[in-house]
Amino acid sequence: TVAAAMMKEGYNVVGVFMGGCNEDRVTLGLQMYQPGDRFKSVPLFLSNGSSDPIAGPQQAANMVAAIPRSGFIRIRSETYDGGHRQNDSHLPDALRWFREPAVAR
Repeated sequence: TVAAAMMKEGYNVVGVFMGGCNEDRVTLGLQMYQPGDRFKSVPLFLSNGSSDPIAGPQQAANMVAAIPRSGFIRIRSETYDGGHRQNDSHLPDALRWFREPAVAR
């Protein structure tokens, strides 16, 4: 939701990293702040632990299925071994991916 609010205020958001997230907050942000259609092109990187009881692979799969219904087109989901914690290797992976040009679909 913060990324949507920032885009509404004119900030250039280049990506959204969602670590241990189990709810579709980008659609909520889209509805609350109405940042425009460009927000739907911002890359979204989900990072979830394989044994996370709060936001594990099933919750990530549910989000990957739900988020495109709101029009988002660049979604990447990665899983790491472990529970509900920050995975230090996923953040640099996400930052590199945010810099990659979008592939035409």
